[in-house]
Amino acid sequence: MHEKMIKKLTANVDFRVTKQRKKILDVLISQDQHLLAQNIYEILREEDSKVGLATVYRTLDLFEESGIIKKRKFNGDSAYYEINDEHHGNHHHLICKSCGAVIEVDELLPEDIEERLEEEEGFQVEDLCLQMYGYCENCQKNSDE
Repeated sequence: MHEKMIKKLTANVDFRVTKQRKKILDVLISQDQHLLAQNIYEILREEDSKVGLATVYRTLDLFEESGIIKKRKFNGDSAYYEINDEHHGNHHHLICKSCGAVIEVDELLPEDIEERLEEEEGFQVEDLCLQMYGYCENCQKNSDE
């Protein structure tokens, strides 16, 4: 379990960090990808956890409200979740229109883009997420064959 990271992320929350909530957070930390609630539930079931799907959804809502995670919608109405780590920095998402893969890329925009927007346009950025849609390398290769 990623105990140190969990303690850091939950340091200032106003709810109890139960074993079930720790397990859900551990899954989000350990997976190097964006996850649907269903993905988290399935991973927990594989680990023989007794966490139910409704608990996963409630916990994800609680984590989002407290700023621990961010909810992203890439393909339609499905909500994907990622850790809201300020050290993760300015990152963006490439979404494959064929297989649905979500690839994170760092630093496409200038690092000071939020400050520049506030300074030059008087616009205060609350969240920044650039999403680009196209075809991943694997899907391009498969379409050429």
